[in-house]
Amino acid sequence: MTTTTDASLATPRIFIGTWSEYNVFGGGAGCWYDVNWVTTGSDLESLIDEHIENRKRTWAERYRNTVKAFRRAETEDEKKIHRQRMEDIKSVFPIEEYAFFDYANIPCTDENPDLAKLAETIVAIEEHGEAYEIYMSDTNPMDASLEDFQDKFLGIWDSRRAYADEYLEELGVFENCEEIVATYFDFETYTEHLFRDEVWGERTSTGDIAVFAR
Repeated sequence: MTTTTDASLATPRIFIGTWSEYNVFGGGAGCWYDVNWVTTGSDLESLIDEHIENRKRTWAERYRNTVKAFRRAETEDEKKIHRQRMEDIKSVFPIEEYAFFDYANIPCTDENPDLAKLAETIVAIEEHGEAYEIYMSDTNPMDASLEDFQDKFLGIWDSRRAYADEYLEELGVFENCEEIVATYFDFETYTEHLFRDEVWGERTSTGDIAVFAR
């Protein structure tokens, strides 16, 4: 069995915005954050608080700059543009209600997810890398969960045959048999049946096999 999983899955990221910004300026108002450091829901809460404070400072600075531009404006048309801009910026406040408008490399689409469960998912991605990605791509989203992944993920082997050989060894199938008996055993057919009835597997980007219980 390969003792480490391939952690080549790209960095998990979240696009955080606020509803007040979205309602005025659309979905582009917000920021992407790398969240591979997250381990708890409290970490995400802190990130949200930091984001909101940063957005408040950003919009306050933009308002001040727009006021300065308004005062420098030489024509009524210019003043009208800046006046509308000031009204739009004021409409953003108060900046309070956040939303996760997009995800990258995280199997989630919820705009307001359970933060503790989302943190668990991020930890699983960081710990198991590509194996978790394979699980999510081959599992019905309604059935997928971190607990289910932990129950079903068996590990990573060099090949399907390598898993079957180790499985037979753990069962002690040939323990009390003469060595010659194993030479008559159809390992390839047994491997096919094992992966059809009891487990399933998929190749990782390195060519190994991530194995899961059915």
